[in-house]
Amino acid sequence: MLVPPWVERFLSTRFYSNCTKHTDAAHKECNMYCIDCRSDAFCSHCRISLHSGNVVIQIRQSSHHNAVKVIEVEKLLDVSGVQSCVVNKFKVVYLDRNTQVKPSNGNAS
Repeated sequence: MLVPPWVERFLSTRFYSNCTKHTDAAHKECNMYCIDCRSDAFCSHCRISLHSGNVVIQIRQSSHHNAVKVIEVEKLLDVSGVQSCVVNKFKVVYLDRNTQVKPSNGNAS
């Protein structure tokens, strides 16, 4: 199976640093990635001003690990063979290959 050219760069990107362009803004953590630009991570303010109309993935954190919602990434990439788990009622896949996913007992949110 061929891997889209943006995936390798996406997986090596560092997320959740503070945005250097919006230092005084609330929600300035760089938790977004633009598939079209394939540049560094950016914040929600940069998305509005620089990436409007582009394909953007939002990265979330769960137990201090970066993850993406399956519903967002499956439009761009086949993740059917990747282990997922449910976090806050959404299926997610972790970006860190070393993240251990513990089986849910049905009570996890």
